Amino acid sequence: DQLAPCVRLLNRTGPIGCATSSGGVSGALYPLIEESDLQKFIKYDSGSDWIVVMSSLLFNRINYDQLVDTDRVGGIIVLYENSVDGIEFSPDKKYPQSSSFEWNPNGNNMIYENLKIPMYSCRNVNISAKVLVRAKDNLAREFSYPQWAATLNTFMSAAGDAETCMRRGFCKPLGGQSVWAARRPLDESPPRNDSSSSSSNSIDAPSSPRPTVLVSVPLDSNALFQDEAVGAQNDMAALLVGLLVVDTFTQVADDVWNAAPRQPLFAFLTGEAWNNMGSRRFFRDIQNFTCQQPAEEGDGCLLPYASSLAFQQIKLDDIALHMHVGALPVDVSDEAPLYWHAPSADDLLSTARDVLASSIDRPLNDAANAGTAVPPSAYNIARSYRASLPGVVLSNYDTKFNPTYHSRLDDARNVTSTAPLCSIATAVARSILAAVVAPTTEPHANTLPQNVRDVVASLAANCTLSDELWQCLVRDALCPLLRRTLPNYVHAAADVTMPRPTHYVGVHKTKNRARGYWAPFVKDFVAWRFKRSENQACTKQADCAVAEQCVMSRCVLSHVFYHDALPDGIDYDYSVGDYVLLDTGSVFVESNWARIGVSLFVQSSPASAVVFLIFGILLTLGSFVGLYFARRDFS
Repeated sequence: DQLAPCVRLLNRTGPIGCATSSGGVSGALYPLIEESDLQKFIKYDSGSDWIVVMSSLLFNRINYDQLVDTDRVGGIIVLYENSVDGIEFSPDKKYPQSSSFEWNPNGNNMIYENLKIPMYSCRNVNISAKVLVRAKDNLAREFSYPQWAATLNTFMSAAGDAETCMRRGFCKPLGGQSVWAARRPLDESPPRNDSSSSSSNSIDAPSSPRPTVLVSVPLDSNALFQDEAVGAQNDMAALLVGLLVVDTFTQVADDVWNAAPRQPLFAFLTGEAWNNMGSRRFFRDIQNFTCQQPAEEGDGCLLPYASSLAFQQIKLDDIALHMHVGALPVDVSDEAPLYWHAPSADDLLSTARDVLASSIDRPLNDAANAGTAVPPSAYNIARSYRASLPGVVLSNYDTKFNPTYHSRLDDARNVTSTAPLCSIATAVARSILAAVVAPTTEPHANTLPQNVRDVVASLAANCTLSDELWQCLVRDALCPLLRRTLPNYVHAAADVTMPRPTHYVGVHKTKNRARGYWAPFVKDFVAWRFKRSENQACTKQADCAVAEQCVMSRCVLSHVFYHDALPDGIDYDYSVGDYVLLDTGSVFVESNWARIGVSLFVQSSPASAVVFLIFGILLTLGSFVGLYFARRDFS
């Protein structure tokens, strides 16, 4: 757990990522801390298969290529740095989501290439210091024997391309479970308050089904070293804000929700770092899914497979506004503006923008190219099914992604306060509520009834909860909040480890099962706050009624669901119990492996090894000779 590997994945055309042969690669440790060290190594012509111990400051695409070209590097261990300020490194694409606009100028595409050198990354300062001191010891003794050496093993079973690997049973598709939630069933008529219709300050009478205001956020991130996919600024900041908005909405009285002409809808989408697999599957199913063979039990479908059909309540044409929350500022010293990426104007969108702008403690600017290019996001995917969908991407960047997009460096290791995110969550909650309750005619911020304005202005996110969520999402994967939310969830070595979180999507599990604990955590966090009733105690789902969910040891009635996230080039065929590749769409699968890791050891000189070998041979021969004469004398 202290070193994170770069592992082998495959797409339609072949392997990507890193792997070794079955025995791994071994070599002496060689430290590269300064640029001069790198240049000296490149010119150094002695030895081969060095295990390079490399500073994060030096680890980039250009230097990686130079090391490959020497043909003397067996593997790379990248050190952990306490400060990564100023480093610009993104292993993702320059044009994510097949965009025609270069959103990620620092992108070097390493995630999507078949890399020739196996690599590991130190996950904390302790293991980094342990590896570095041994590499420096080699250098101080001018690499004389005995030497400190390492074996890097990332043997992967996969070979060929994704289709070949899946056919042989050596791979599983990337994916997981997205989570979507509403306060109540979307096709249900809301209860009415008799007093609301007679008030001069009332909200418009709702229709049934009511239009929705959709908020989407990513549930995953990515990095070249998958276990280091924290994604603090680029992904987890948005997830934190989305969860805080859900919590903040518990401050709004039921009569306000019941009388509103619209209702809020949340989508926490997984697999977004891999060509937006979560949003592609979500909106594809909303728009095009037709069940040909319903499941015999529950509300699922066998052909095509879906673990739940609740998503059919969502109608793309009924979404009145879609706000996707993207990368956000996480440092208290960051006073830069937020950017409003909206491709077109809309009255309801203007209402949301006006309330947001008046609620945040920083400028809100219109993005420079909002009319021509929308950032890669779930909103962009939704627009591919409904081009006129009113919406916006909210982010801390204008025309360029943050410089550590989908990098191990985006872990906010020096952030001490979530005050900026808490403030943004308050503003987003007010903005979304205003869009939900705005009149159906002239839905402007200044036309909101006074009592509704008071409710909107009174919303404030819980900043203590914000700090707790940040601790969970970027620092401690087994934090107290997660354990309280998932009291019956099994945690490996929960009392003796404090693993840094990873938000790499992982591989998909069938039958509505979530891998890891982030999707279950988000689902139960939201379900508890959107619960409509709370009943008997439970320890597992089977303890509750069919329509209920076991959340925080209680059976609750809550409109929160999983939704399968798979690459859009892969489907699950229930009839054969396996995954199938489609003719079109992106495909990403992960290789199986048995045991991988790094071992440090002391190696002797080859001459010493030969001497020991000869000595062993002579000793063995001497033993046979002695045994021969001993047996003859005994006879």
